Amino acid sequence: MRQPAMLGFTLLELLVGIAVIGLLASIALAGSNILRDRARIAGARQFSSSIKNMMLPVAEWNFEEPSGNIAYDSSGTKNDGTLINSPARVANNVLGGTALQFDRLVSKYVAVPNSPSLNPTTAFTIEAWVKPTSIASGTNFNIVAKHDVAAKLGYRMFLGGYGPGNNQFSCTVGDGNIRTEAGGVFF
Repeated sequence: MRQPAMLGFTLLELLVGIAVIGLLASIALAGSNILRDRARIAGARQFSSSIKNMMLPVAEWNFEEPSGNIAYDSSGTKNDGTLINSPARVANNVLGGTALQFDRLVSKYVAVPNSPSLNPTTAFTIEAWVKPTSIASGTNFNIVAKHDVAAKLGYRMFLGGYGPGNNQFSCTVGDGNIRTEAGGVFF
């Protein structure tokens, strides 16, 4: 007499199946986190673009130049900057573009000549995308600065290192009489 075929799985087959499913799930989760981050950045870029279109910027540096020592102003006001001490151009981890990498070992920055368009007399907005890797305690890193500290005049956006968990993103604005702290977010 013929024996009926066995319907089922061995324990080994079940364990291999579970391991394969776990491996596929971990790959999918890692990929979804990257995609989620990219979606957040894309949403922020879209919001930034809509603000830019409404407010007509007086300066915008995308740092999209493939080489050279000029950061071209794409706003149309010709507030082009000169790269000082060769900040590195990087493309990895920047959605849809490039960036400049600055360090404090050698003072690297973009110098922009004075221009009437950079001296606002009414309300203004400064926006910058930064990704600090570390901030030493007791140090400040200017992101945007056009100021005279002694005269309490101008504006500055900066990161301050005050220890782990106490790093601060701030802005100051001065009219020649008073210097005002315009923000302070700790991270």
